[in-house]
Amino acid sequence: MPPPKTIDSSAKVGVLACIDPRYTARLEKFLVDDKELHGDYDMFCLAGAELGAITHLKWRKVLFEHIKLMIELHKIDSIYCFSHLDCGAYKAFLNLEKDDDANLHSKELRKFKKMILKNFPDMAFRGYLMDLEGNIKLVVKH
Repeated sequence: MPPPKTIDSSAKVGVLACIDPRYTARLEKFLVDDKELHGDYDMFCLAGAELGAITHLKWRKVLFEHIKLMIELHKIDSIYCFSHLDCGAYKAFLNLEKDDDANLHSKELRKFKKMILKNFPDMAFRGYLMDLEGNIKLVVKH
């Protein structure tokens, strides 16, 4: 059954997050409490979030097609990307024993920001990093 026509289907933000379930509840709380996004964002998840899009061309193509649809259907004007420490995808994709380097995540978020702005030049971008305690910090901004 389709939703009632009276519901506003616009969104403010497209969110890219990792698939790691350890961080899902904290991310949702941050979006609602800190960013005051109450169901008005589009969520997309990839293993490794930005790193998944950087290292896997097919994943990036799918993500970018979804961003185009988010813009068309929901009029988003911002992308928020959430990276996190102790990421299994970072370990696997970069052949790391441990993933505890915040600078590495910041570097990958900056690369991803460039990719977003090249393909979506009018898009605002925010790159966040979540630590092992669930603290979320803005590390990249445009």
